[in-house]
Amino acid sequence: MKEKLENRVAVVTGGAGWIGQAIARALAEDGLSVAVADLDLGKTQEVVDRLTADGGRAIAVELDVRSYDSARRMADAVLKAFGAIDVLINNAGGSARKSCTLFCDADPAVLDRIIDVNLKGQLYCARAVIGHMIEKKRGGIVNMGSITGIQGLEIVVDYSAAKGGVIAFTKALAKEVGPHGIRVNCVSPGIVPRPDENPARARRSNYLGGICTAEDIAEAVRFLVSERARFITGHNLVVDGGRSLGMKGQR
Repeated sequence: MKEKLENRVAVVTGGAGWIGQAIARALAEDGLSVAVADLDLGKTQEVVDRLTADGGRAIAVELDVRSYDSARRMADAVLKAFGAIDVLINNAGGSARKSCTLFCDADPAVLDRIIDVNLKGQLYCARAVIGHMIEKKRGGIVNMGSITGIQGLEIVVDYSAAKGGVIAFTKALAKEVGPHGIRVNCVSPGIVPRPDENPARARRSNYLGGICTAEDIAEAVRFLVSERARFITGHNLVVDGGRSLGMKGQR
């Protein structure tokens, strides 16, 4: 039975992406008002139109997570529209797949972009909303990590570093704002293939032999923002079918 949270407002960054859309849809189904925030405002509005057509309450907000000023404008727009921000889902991010290379050959501009989007963007968005949450003495933040942030992975050293920073950020912020009634957690996916990708690699990468979907990640987020997780904070929930257990195929 799904929990209904009609009086709460959530912001989903990167909400136009395939995982962000699944998260926004799950939260709207639970009755939250959802601000879908993304750099691509046209695609973001399409997501909002689908949510509202299904009976949800949602708005589209432009957001460039690389800019704190943009994050601040996003928060102001959501507060103006809904009067509150109870939940922040720091979903925006991404790897530089076409630019992946050995670290010794890495372009410093690519390094900057990966850190800006995956780490600083989450800090910026949390900073933009945390004062409001402290004032209200309640709130929930879910950051998006990765199992690369736990174990590290060659060729994506910059992305691993950023996601490792997100996990540490989650734990540190949880300690700082817990006394204000604010919970901060993290979800770390394994391989989640895009809808247009061949899922064979994803299937081989885990011990369950299945495919992690955007909806699987959304369910983890849905749990962490619910009252069922009311006493969970500073936690990194790994959703990877056991991939991070390691030693797959050893005899």
